[in-house]
Amino acid sequence: RIPAFLGMVKLAARRMPAPPEARHMNLTIHLVLTGPGGGERTLRLRDGRLDISRGAPRPPDSTLTLRAQTLLDVLAGRTDFGTLQLTGALRVEGDPAAQMMLGAIVTGFKTQARARGLRGQITRAFGKWLGAHAQPERTA
Repeated sequence: RIPAFLGMVKLAARRMPAPPEARHMNLTIHLVLTGPGGGERTLRLRDGRLDISRGAPRPPDSTLTLRAQTLLDVLAGRTDFGTLQLTGALRVEGDPAAQMMLGAIVTGFKTQARARGLRGQITRAFGKWLGAHAQPERTA
């Protein structure tokens, strides 16, 4: 499910103009998703344009680590991105701008899900699909 989400983000990033505040940003992020459904991804921001690929970049400017299940929970609305930061569920090594970029990706998805019309309907359906197989976080 996560590869489908990241593929959707990559496609959307190609079609949308670079946000003005990101036009001069260059950042390479190693996204490490642990546990079932996890893996490693490279998120590369160059002059405000985002590209996502499989594998780990060498060297990254920053590494973000979280459980794959936790990312699905955020996307499904069971928890929010701010909680990840406060509880340590999102570990950041290197440039702290990386967590802002991941937060912007999540926020963009949620904003699209609230949109009216076909785009919003598709995003909401995709969000339900993501959340349908996500298991709630268990507490000890």
